[in-house]
Formats: sequence, C-alpha cells, structure tokens
Amino acid sequence: MKKLQFNKKQFLSWLFQLILLAFVFYTASWYQQRNMLVTGEKIKQSQLSLLSITGQAKHYQLDNGKNDTFIYFFAPWCSVCHASIDNLENIYRSKPEAIEIIVIALDWSSIDEVDEFLSQHELTMPILLGTNQVMKNFKIKAFPSYYLISRNGEIVSKNMGYTTELGINWRILFNR
Repeated sequence: MKKLQFNKKQFLSWLFQLILLAFVFYTASWYQQRNMLVTGEKIKQSQLSLLSITGQAKHYQLDNGKNDTFIYFFAPWCSVCHASIDNLENIYRSKPEAIEIIVIALDWSSIDEVDEFLSQHELTMPILLGTNQVMKNFKIKAFPSYYLISRNGEIVSKNMGYTTELGINWRILFNR
C-alpha cells in the first residue's frame, strides 16, 4: 500500500489557485454591484407603495425603527430568478420576526407573465408589481438584485445574481 505524502509544492499551488479564484469572484461581484445604491448610506426612498399581484395596495416604511427589510427584485423572464426564488421562499417561511421580506417583479410586460413565473413556484410570500420608477430609484440593472436595509433605513448589504439560502441567511443574520 502506497503511503500518502504531503507535497508542499502541490499544496502551495492549490492554495494560490484558491486565492486567485476568490480574488476573481470578489472582483467580478464588486464590478457587477458598482452602480447599485451605496452600502452604508441612508435610502432615499424610505416609503414604498405598490400593488400586489392580487391588486391590493401595499405600503412599506423602510426606516420603520423596528424591522430590517430584505428587498428582492426579479424579472419573470430571468432564469437565474427561477433558480433562486425558492431559496428566498424557504427563508420567508422560517424568517426571523425582525425581518420584512419584500419581493418585487420588474421588467414585466403583463400580469400574466408574472403569474406564469409564480405558477412555476410554490410561493407564499406576497409579490409586488414594480414600476420603471422603482427600478430607477433602486438602480436595478440586472436580475435578481437585492438589498438589505436596516430598520433605520441604511443600506446594509446589496448583491445581484444567484444566491443560495445560506447566502441570503448570511446577509440577513450577520450584516445587521
């Protein structure tokens, strides 16, 4: 039986590749997010009033002093949104009391298009119908995009693209 030996040169090569991969990932994430709202600043649009998919008017005060708010923006045609929305649904079902989760459909051409997206997922969270003005106010350029806003209205975290359930929980629990 051949004994396994520690190969320092191979280990250092793998370590270098891992560090390089992490650097590339971080740089790409930063580049994607560069035009989003600035983390650490107070949100300018502290009130959000939109229609739900069922036609009910919904009003949110983002600087309410009691709950942090996680806002998730998606487009019904977005395949990455299809892949990640179920992760958010799992968190919504077991969400902590101190977090408000708001899901906003953007870049849709008809309510039927949004309904078709929703019919492919078993969602219990309310879905709001966003507008071009909301897209502009939150500087949404790609989907999905999301912000974590503190109870005082400060942007704590932001990201775009696919994220896992663990990634969303990490932002909610550890970025407050």
